[in-house]
Amino acid sequence: MTTETQDNLTAHAGGGQKDATPILAGNNDFTTVAKPGDSGVLPKVVLGQICTVHNKTTTSMNVFPAPGHTLNAQEPDKELAVVGGATLHFTGVTATNWKSK
Repeated sequence: MTTETQDNLTAHAGGGQKDATPILAGNNDFTTVAKPGDSGVLPKVVLGQICTVHNKTTTSMNVFPAPGHTLNAQEPDKELAVVGGATLHFTGVTATNWKSK
């Protein structure tokens, strides 16, 4: 992952982790979320790394961890909603867990 920005991302239509839009930069701007639940997927966790997701739409989207990883120590592969207009910062806190705030 880089500290650069991915602009004008489109959340994967229909949602889900398998085909979700890859979140590859330090800052990620989603400008198209057609329906609630459309999705993006974080990379594998790197300790201390920060990944920011900006949902610049009015529609809620889901963010998934990399397969087998977790968000906020939930069950593996469980998504987290990012409501329209929100920004979440994900920090790698263990080898397989992102913590959001």
